[in-house]
Amino acid sequence: MIFITDGDATDKQLTQAWITQVCRQPYFWAFAGIGHESFAFLKKLDDLPNRPVDNAGFFKARDLEQISDSEFFGRVLAEYPQWLAKRRQ
Repeated sequence: MIFITDGDATDKQLTQAWITQVCRQPYFWAFAGIGHESFAFLKKLDDLPNRPVDNAGFFKARDLEQISDSEFFGRVLAEYPQWLAKRRQ
């Protein structure tokens, strides 16, 4: 799943619980922060502890107009191959 946002989540506790609970399921979450926010919470989701499988990735871009489609998808899916390998184990 790809989430593109210009701000951090407002339901942080629920979001963190959901990402942690489904880490063993076949879901990979890709968070793309667009703009000048710090996106501290989305970065935290990328590095949550206590998950046997890292099921989330994050990247930040100031302006989508400044990157190509291939760069965008490359950055969104940067952690996907590692997740897929772990899922297959």
